[in-house]
Amino acid sequence: MTRRIALLLPWVLAATLALGAAAPAATTVRIGISNSDVAAEPLYANERGTFARAGLAATVTTGMQGGAVLDALANGTIDIGFANIVSIATAIQAGKPLVLLAPGALYTSEAPITVLVQAPGSNYTGGADLDGKTIVTPSGDRDLGAIGTRAWIDAHGGDSRTIHIISGIRLQDVGAALAAHRADASEITEPELSAQRAAGSIKLLAPTFDAVSPHFIIGGFVASRAWVQANPAAARAFVAAMSETAVWADAHHAETAPLLARVLGVPPAVVATMVRATYPATLTVATIQPALDAAARYHVLQPLRAEQLIVP
Repeated sequence: MTRRIALLLPWVLAATLALGAAAPAATTVRIGISNSDVAAEPLYANERGTFARAGLAATVTTGMQGGAVLDALANGTIDIGFANIVSIATAIQAGKPLVLLAPGALYTSEAPITVLVQAPGSNYTGGADLDGKTIVTPSGDRDLGAIGTRAWIDAHGGDSRTIHIISGIRLQDVGAALAAHRADASEITEPELSAQRAAGSIKLLAPTFDAVSPHFIIGGFVASRAWVQANPAAARAFVAAMSETAVWADAHHAETAPLLARVLGVPPAVVATMVRATYPATLTVATIQPALDAAARYHVLQPLRAEQLIVP
């Protein structure tokens, strides 16, 4: 028996070395996302080891807004980034060599994560009440938030051509801006939506994204076409990791809350009570097209088919 074991040892060692040599090295993937629940899936995938199991060594940079993400993709300082779907489509339509890989959060009217708010003392209820008013959309008048606001006003008896869109006001300063009459209404998203409602500095005006569609993708994860062509296996692994993470995260809000609270810099109690993002597992034409159609109606985009954004 001892002799048999001794004879087998060289073969076991050789097989072990062969397996070790055959194991591919993890592909480094640099990911840029905003500080928000809608873009947080890579954080969960990293913490749970989903990326590692997929053969990816991911580094996730937070605090990057959509414009900075698109710039970083262009200059090669990140490989994959999160941006809102209209910004991605605008860049692609302008000739930027970008590919939409995976969905970020899904807007759903059952749990509206982004809404329009007003000061506690205001009593606007319909679109006509906002005619001529000044409205804050943090990312400007060609952003998805501005498109949703215009669409809601026009669908509820108002004329969005009369409103004044302003930006440059931080989400955490929305309540103060409304109180100082620097604006009449503002787009806002979580966690500031729940935090400022709890503080009594804002109240709900309307879930304006409902005018785009009851269900549509707010944003997604995008990469340069050159990176995808050079790293097809890593791109597929990223898509699979995001799909797995979406299913898990939608069912495990309690487990994701502590990490999200740290990233957002808010108390865990705020995350526990706020509206949480919903993550679709796959990209679909049906959930991409509504935002593109709304953007085209308001001349932010030329008419565009969702199929043109999706990587085969």
